[in-house]
Amino acid sequence: MEESARLGDRLSNLGIEYQPFRHLVLVLSIAALLEFVLIRIFSRMGILLPKDALVFSIYSFVIFIGSAIFNLASILVLLALALAVILLLPRRGTKSATLPTAIILLLVFSIALLVVSPTPLLSLSYDVVSVIVVASIAIGGALRSRRTWTRLMFSLIGAAYLSTYYFKIVPLTEQVFSIRQDPGFVLNVFNLGEAFAVLGSFPILATFGLGLKRPQLRTILFSRQALVSTLAVFVFAGSYLRNPWITSIIATWTVGFTLYLPLLVYLTAIWAFTYSLAKSWSDDRLLFSSLLLIPLGGRMLQLTYLTLIAVLGLVIVSRISALLEQVVVERVHESAIEIRRPVLRRV
Repeated sequence: MEESARLGDRLSNLGIEYQPFRHLVLVLSIAALLEFVLIRIFSRMGILLPKDALVFSIYSFVIFIGSAIFNLASILVLLALALAVILLLPRRGTKSATLPTAIILLLVFSIALLVVSPTPLLSLSYDVVSVIVVASIAIGGALRSRRTWTRLMFSLIGAAYLSTYYFKIVPLTEQVFSIRQDPGFVLNVFNLGEAFAVLGSFPILATFGLGLKRPQLRTILFSRQALVSTLAVFVFAGSYLRNPWITSIIATWTVGFTLYLPLLVYLTAIWAFTYSLAKSWSDDRLLFSSLLLIPLGGRMLQLTYLTLIAVLGLVIVSRISALLEQVVVERVHESAIEIRRPVLRRV
């Protein structure tokens, strides 16, 4: 409770406790989750449905609802990210101005791509700006942190996204500048990024799932969060073991994971991330929303909408982790004072 109160004070001081922003991000995360289920999963399962007029009508209605939710989420993420630039990001000094400027430029590109047909040069420019944003968040988060797990978290997340952007930028540079790369090397970099993304679940668990006070193993295993995480693991494992080909295809379509690693790696990563997500729901809904937005953005970031929700999630996670760092420093400082007090009394 004390830890949550301190974090709450920090959130209110730095604008994260601004209620309209918190509600906006929560609604966005719910809309993105519904879009994920209805458009990215359900719409692609139409080939498996019975060839019946009533079933087709229901299917078409659900897809219509999903499309409306997608359009709503696309508008909400523009508003939320613009508000995040105002509320969360420092703008004083040359170094701190890089990230807000890059995000504003990313928003301008995103809006322009809604009305202009993308060209290879425009797509390349958009990806380059996205790389600057993601790299700034990842490098800044890693350098600011004093905790090893948090540094590892930002390093793995940044490496995962940068490998994807490398995979996307290579064909664009070939079209624009006639620069060719070895396809085998490009594919290896992309696959390495999937490994980075999966491994990133574990430092997320250490940073946000377990919190500042490391609970006992028994407390973790018999918690409600562990129950939710175990259920998610069983659902994924059952789907994979029943039909690994279909599961891999759906994972590639929805979040960009090819599932080339051993199944046990994915199962442990799902457990770790789901535990962190469930824990964040009870700790802070804004943290929950931001953590949820990152995987909903996926690895491939095929659309500007997906890029923006992933960036928004990263921005909020970066700010909250910075606030947690301040709480850690304060606790260490207070502990040092408590140690010195008896000595001063003796003197």
